[in-house]
Amino acid sequence: LLSTNLGDGVDIYSLGKSYPDLQIKNRPTSEDQNIPMQVSWLFDGAAIISGSADGDVRIWATSTGEPLQILEHKGK
Repeated sequence: LLSTNLGDGVDIYSLGKSYPDLQIKNRPTSEDQNIPMQVSWLFDGAAIISGSADGDVRIWATSTGEPLQILEHKGK
């Protein structure tokens, strides 16, 4: 399972567990930007893609939680 946690990023859970296997930090820049973000699996589960409060889109490796790519949004 993959979900945003409205605190500091994205959590990945194995089915049947009540705690995350991996937490990916993607903290909002301020409290008023702490909103739900869409997340999805990529590459047959090898990566996830998530939105962020600053408008950027991030791609993360699920094995390490390390960022693979940041797609920057420069608009308003």
